[in-house]
Amino acid sequence: MNRFVAGVVVVVLFGFAAAVRADDKSKLVGNWKMTLHIGERAIESTLELKMDGDKLIGTLTGGNGREQKLDEVTFKNGEISFSITREAGGQKRAIKFSGKVSGDTMKGKTEGRTERGEWEAKPAKEGT
Repeated sequence: MNRFVAGVVVVVLFGFAAAVRADDKSKLVGNWKMTLHIGERAIESTLELKMDGDKLIGTLTGGNGREQKLDEVTFKNGEISFSITREAGGQKRAIKFSGKVSGDTMKGKTEGRTERGEWEAKPAKEGT
């Protein structure tokens, strides 16, 4: 095998390994400090992600201590999405979150029936 072909094989294998690591759900497990920006408001929350077999599951806890179960958590090609369902006045409404994971940061957008905003999450430090 000549050097060029060997180099191409190494690059392809390295790229494949990087792609596999990019979709490693287990790297998202833990607590994340999330800030949600809706209009002028900044809402602090805690995003907790866990593995249940090969699926990501979790909760989103607001500053008021109210914990919401995450629905439909997906992570593929470095992109994460999930939703929460809120109930008020007998009406259920879904709020969808989608974003990209880059290093130790998640950033994205959120969309509900009337709310739209942006969010960012970083790993929570111990004791927070």
